[in-house]
Amino acid sequence: MRIAIVGGTGAEGFGLAVRLLRAGNDVVIGSRDHARAADAASRAREIVGPDAAVSGATNVDAVPGADVVIVTVPFAGQASIYEGLKPALDEGVVVLDATSPLATAVGGKAWEVLRPWAGSAAEQAAAILGPRVRMVAGFHTVAASALADLEGPVESDVLLAGDDVAAVAVIGSLVEMIPGLRWVHCGGLAMARVIETLTPLLISINRRYRRKDAGFRIVGASDWGAPASCAARSPGTTRPPGAGEMGFRRARSPSAPRAGTCPSRSSQFCSAQRWPTSSTATAEVASPAARSSGQEESPEQPFGEPLRWSKMPHMARKVRFVDLYILLVSLAGAGVLIWAGGQRTLADSSSARGFWLFALLLLVGEVFPIAIPRKGGEVEYLTASTTFAIAMLIAYGPAAAILAQVLASVLADLFQRKSAWKVVFNVGQYALSLAAAGTVYHAAGGTATIHGSSLPAFLAAGMVFFVTNVILTDVVLGMMSGVSLSDFIRHDILFQAQATLPLLALAPVVIAIMDESLWLVPLVVAPEVAVWWGTHLAIENARLADELRVSLEQMTDLARAKDDFVAVVSHELRTPLTSIQGYVKTMLQLAEDLPADQRRTFLEAADRQSDRLRRLIEQLLVVARLESDVEPLALSLVSIPRLASDVVDELRPQARGHVFDLRSPADLPSVQTDEAKVHQILSNLVENALKYAPPDTRIWVHAEPAVRGVIVSVGDEGPGIPEEAQERIFERFY
Repeated sequence: MRIAIVGGTGAEGFGLAVRLLRAGNDVVIGSRDHARAADAASRAREIVGPDAAVSGATNVDAVPGADVVIVTVPFAGQASIYEGLKPALDEGVVVLDATSPLATAVGGKAWEVLRPWAGSAAEQAAAILGPRVRMVAGFHTVAASALADLEGPVESDVLLAGDDVAAVAVIGSLVEMIPGLRWVHCGGLAMARVIETLTPLLISINRRYRRKDAGFRIVGASDWGAPASCAARSPGTTRPPGAGEMGFRRARSPSAPRAGTCPSRSSQFCSAQRWPTSSTATAEVASPAARSSGQEESPEQPFGEPLRWSKMPHMARKVRFVDLYILLVSLAGAGVLIWAGGQRTLADSSSARGFWLFALLLLVGEVFPIAIPRKGGEVEYLTASTTFAIAMLIAYGPAAAILAQVLASVLADLFQRKSAWKVVFNVGQYALSLAAAGTVYHAAGGTATIHGSSLPAFLAAGMVFFVTNVILTDVVLGMMSGVSLSDFIRHDILFQAQATLPLLALAPVVIAIMDESLWLVPLVVAPEVAVWWGTHLAIENARLADELRVSLEQMTDLARAKDDFVAVVSHELRTPLTSIQGYVKTMLQLAEDLPADQRRTFLEAADRQSDRLRRLIEQLLVVARLESDVEPLALSLVSIPRLASDVVDELRPQARGHVFDLRSPADLPSVQTDEAKVHQILSNLVENALKYAPPDTRIWVHAEPAVRGVIVSVGDEGPGIPEEAQERIFERFY
């Protein structure tokens, strides 16, 4: 497997690189500095051996063509690094994010955690990269020092989170390559919000017990890995052509039920293969197995309570069996291909024009698959090459069909930028499927022309091709998913039968038309083109309808929120107006009887309420201008530390024993921005902290340089924003 490690010159990234190299993977170490990456690759080669398949490159140059991209970078630079990587990442690539949002990103403590606006660092990364990659979060509880120590196992559990269960299984297979590690799929990507906070927890434990290797074990089962039950994909998700879970292709694009997910929304098709029966699952702190925080060297001290240790299960067994199966299929297919290459094809005869026309149509069918909607919003990509592959088998023999199909498969796979081993497997399974079909066709008395007596032979050959092709591919996908192979194949084969058999039925039609006139053969393509175009339009219409439904729901929610907002604003405006009116009426009615100091008190109260009213109206006007995009920007160089100090000084009278913590580097550069608007934003945040933080607690304003400016964070020790509301705080009227 080709693995790119972004940030691979750091302690954690380099430790992973060395471990994965020892397991036999190809590793590219990425860094912002090419020289540092090359030096790290040399050090890794010295540790693992001179034959280690390792190289160094810049982060952007490291990721193209990788099967897996592992990102181990500090949170402060995570967003800018992902922005730079985005154009270079292959579509459908698995990305593992190991970032922990530690407070060190804004000058805080390593055992304090930040809460990104997206919910977690991994969700922030997924939002930047979009749906074209398959994001997984993990390796937040594995010590860099333990990874780099090749003499001993890394005894820990790696907690993984991801919405794409097949992508989680791919990362799980890498975990199993490192002795001592187990992996647990904790749920969707949103669970990264919990997993990422375990890093500062372990750092705090390390600090208190003077260790560097505290970690986690999930007890209750001796072998976790792929769950017994699996969740169906969320509606509306699609797969690009040729970007299936493992990149395998039948006589169609790879779109078997998603590896690692239920083939349908019914859980009856998911059964346990290697999940031990267990009714409880609890976490315990174990050692050695956690990320160190860079604390100073000191003698290790035992934990307060004895720890329970469990032996490492033999997790790599499944992966090696899958690799062996792929190797056997590839070798068997290579043998068939060698046999076909030694046969005389019709390309040497007078029928060469028909042979090459079929080969061209077959290639077009491979490169441009037909999209077929499946239940649950999934999309299956089916290649139309099946029709012409079987037609060539009938008209020109199995050798010609195998050579043409293999050539088309290789060209299509290269066009879709699949890895070499995926290309080789596709060659093997196509060659075996066509060879089996050809053997059955000729054994049943089939001829090069279609007539009534040859139809039984065609039906038998077509069924053999279909069943062989589906089973060869489904076995791989089923083993990688960890579910029952029989259930996996039985469920998928029903769908494939409905989609593929009509294409097989067109093969004798093509032969009959060719017997009439070779120039009529392209007419067969017209219905398939119409189906291709119609399915694409149907899927696009379904997508637009789904977007329209979501937009209508959002508009309904927005209208409801607007009504609530108007009611709140009306109340807020009415309160100062009522107070002003009350004071003024009192003075009008009792002006003669009120002493001077009482009249002054009333006037000061009315003045305060009028100031409050003015601020409310100004805020409403600013919101209106911002929403209408007519608010001008007055750009100037602004010192963020000075501005933060001004804001705190203005709001300090509102403090109820709060302690302000202003922190920024001495060399923090000034930024080009609108000082008034940044002042208003900081004022709003600090004022909110003063309002909700308990008295006598800390409020901090930290500034840290970033690639394209300065990151300013405001925090407090209050209750925080509820998780269910965090995604909506920037909505209008919310």
